[in-house]
Amino acid sequence: MKVYFVRHGESESNQQKIRLGPSASLTQTGREQAQLVANRLKLIQVDRILTSPYPRASQTAEIIQKTITSELHIHDDIHEIKSPSVYLGRSNDDPEVIALDELRWQNFKDETWHHSDEENLADSRTRAKKFIHQLSDMSDDTIIVVTHANFLRTLLAEMVFGEILSTDIYRCFAMGIVLGNTGITVVENRTDGSWKIITLNDLTHLE
Repeated sequence: MKVYFVRHGESESNQQKIRLGPSASLTQTGREQAQLVANRLKLIQVDRILTSPYPRASQTAEIIQKTITSELHIHDDIHEIKSPSVYLGRSNDDPEVIALDELRWQNFKDETWHHSDEENLADSRTRAKKFIHQLSDMSDDTIIVVTHANFLRTLLAEMVFGEILSTDIYRCFAMGIVLGNTGITVVENRTDGSWKIITLNDLTHLE
């Protein structure tokens, strides 16, 4: 099985540099990016498309689906990692947001720590493991998964490191990966059950 992970197109949050949470939709640039990646993906035979329910992802997936005409399914387990609700509507440069980001990093290794209502690494890993298990049980040869940058980092870390994944390994891995809007990351499930990253953040369609 090959899985083509696609990060959603540019969203209002990306453009305005404001934390809008689940509600952010695609910008006009984001829709254009989605069409470009759709035109590229139509060159492969796709069995199904899975998408996060968040508008910026589902809108990207719908544009892809109209171009390649594969079945589209919303999957609740692949939404973006939930940030504290106090972030909503605030700029990335807001001093309180910066201070809270730092506090969360300080407590990153504590799997029981939460500031408020956000998901921590343990929470997102639980979702990632569940989804990876579901992927492994699918009989499809080729799947497109439209999701989000932070959750995709968690998925990839789980696929590569599995049970040896620690907070230190995750932090180094996640901070070393850039995932652009509509970047394509391809992973393959081998016959021994292992997952291998074949392509990472391919943005050739945007050139």
